[in-house]
Amino acid sequence: MAFLVAMMLFIISNTIFASSAPEITSTIGNEVVFELTGAPGDFQKTIGYYSFKTQGRVTIQFSVSDLVYLGPYKEQTRLDDVVYWINNQPQMNFRPGKPLILKRGNGFHEFTLHGRVTIKAIEDQPAGDYGGTIYITVSPSQ
Repeated sequence: MAFLVAMMLFIISNTIFASSAPEITSTIGNEVVFELTGAPGDFQKTIGYYSFKTQGRVTIQFSVSDLVYLGPYKEQTRLDDVVYWINNQPQMNFRPGKPLILKRGNGFHEFTLHGRVTIKAIEDQPAGDYGGTIYITVSPSQ
């Protein structure tokens, strides 16, 4: 079965193009950064917009690395209460170690990614930037 993917990734003002030949898997990764004040609460943001066109059935996997402190401390602090979701549908979520896997057919696919970090106590983490990488993998599917 011939498989063709033309993938475009739009994040803020960056455009990245990737394509795959028959029976090849394409993965795109992009950095995500949350700036946290250190105060308790929910910190939510729209991460970006992803779109691509496929011919043939595909599996789309959304996964993410840990969100870690990017500041000057020697030990990296990792945040545990982080969740990402697609298209304003919180039930379609993924987090570090728990990917979201979708099966799709021919067509144009669009996804807006959102993320939320929940801080329960001030002493849980230092204030500053936390970063990770979101990965979207598209592969042939039966």
